[in-house]
Amino acid sequence: MLNRIDKPSPIQGAAFFWGAVVYLPVGMTYLSASALILAVLLWGNAQEGGYTNRWHQVRHHLLFWPLCFFIAWTILVLLLQPRYAETTDNLLHILRIALTIVIVQMLHVKELRAVLLGWAVGSLMVLIVIYLNVLVPLPHVIGWRHILQMQGNKSICIAVLLAIFANCALIYSLGKSTHYLERFGVVIVLLVLPVLIWWLPSRTSIVLMLVCIVVGLIHYLRRKPAWMALAILMVVCVGVGISQAPQLQQRFAQGIGELGESRIAQDINDQSAPHTSWGTRFMLYTQTLNMVSEKPWLGWGIGSWNDQWRQRTPSSLHAMNMPHNDFLWMGAQTGLPGMLALLALMLSLLLSVASLRSRAATASIVASTGLIVAMTFNSALRDAKIGLGVLFVVVAMNAYALGQERERLKQA
Repeated sequence: MLNRIDKPSPIQGAAFFWGAVVYLPVGMTYLSASALILAVLLWGNAQEGGYTNRWHQVRHHLLFWPLCFFIAWTILVLLLQPRYAETTDNLLHILRIALTIVIVQMLHVKELRAVLLGWAVGSLMVLIVIYLNVLVPLPHVIGWRHILQMQGNKSICIAVLLAIFANCALIYSLGKSTHYLERFGVVIVLLVLPVLIWWLPSRTSIVLMLVCIVVGLIHYLRRKPAWMALAILMVVCVGVGISQAPQLQQRFAQGIGELGESRIAQDINDQSAPHTSWGTRFMLYTQTLNMVSEKPWLGWGIGSWNDQWRQRTPSSLHAMNMPHNDFLWMGAQTGLPGMLALLALMLSLLLSVASLRSRAATASIVASTGLIVAMTFNSALRDAKIGLGVLFVVVAMNAYALGQERERLKQA
């Protein structure tokens, strides 16, 4: 993944740029995404078969038909269901998700390698800034304030990306290294874990990190069951050790307590109960599930979630603009078919590389699993602060693994 890039093209430069700035504020991420799209439009026809070859990669990916259904069902719901104040905003987010998938799948292997190299450089720079801030407190300027302390979903994006980066680095450190940086996977894990526990505390990212590495080890060592069992046992032991950290115990115990209080308040219909983190999330999930069950086929319409949420909850919670679960978000707006289409997209990322025997394929499965976990416990696609970077990296890893396999088959 970290091989040197020879004679970079404009597309490789734009791809590296997007990968390197995924940790920066969302405006910079939009700028880098626009630069890559423009580069593909201007120079995409000049390399390796032109647009025909690029479209061939999109057309023959396992994602293609689920993505077509995802877009078609969204348009059908848009035509048949009512419009809301948030319809345009939510429609643009859905189209952004689809466009991100397509533009990344159009990239060639060298360009995808540039994406991942940029992401690796960006990840290492973020770790340097965080640990430098521990030694010498840095000024909390706008460009990196969200890196130095937890500040909403952009900080959660950083925590999620670092967790995925650490797991992928660990996978690349297994077996024979083709680049000296790939030998430092364990070191990167040891650097990332304290960040997720103390400086950017994220329960989602801790769960994601443990789940992903188990899934990655199962895939990578699936032909060596004894080694696989031993590796998973070691991960479980490490997980138990991490869970003893007082900060984590306090946060998870607090969350469980908040869930209990929220359930009691909902049972007695107490509108004055305090709105805690997990308590609010419990209400988000239950109310959104009610929306799905009431209109399971076409949903309430694109952009309907915000309107329905305001009708069902106290005014103190009306500022919430997403249900912190992307599957429920699609289910409430487009019904079960829309929810299943989104699930099919995620499963396609896993299944398309499941049979491959390479570290790139295992890293792709790790990243895709991380995205699914983040989508389940947060709005990892709906919120561009998270989704514009995380989805880009995850799809790039998937396309890179498939591109490597195509190159291997050509050389065979």
